[in-house]
Amino acid sequence: MRLSHRGRTSEAFHAMTLIVKADELEAAGHDVVRLSIEEPDFGASPVVHAAMCDVWSAVRWDMPLP
Repeated sequence: MRLSHRGRTSEAFHAMTLIVKADELEAAGHDVVRLSIEEPDFGASPVVHAAMCDVWSAVRWDMPLP
């Protein structure tokens, strides 16, 4: 498989850089708490969920997006 020019020359996704650094620290014996990568495995709190529902219900679906 051959990567495109863009694939060979683009910067790494910054989250991947953090993952690599965390892996290195763990391999060196450090405890690492990963709070910034991946999706949470829990839903929004009831207060946040209610606020999201209020905003969502106020959207005018018949209006075009800007």
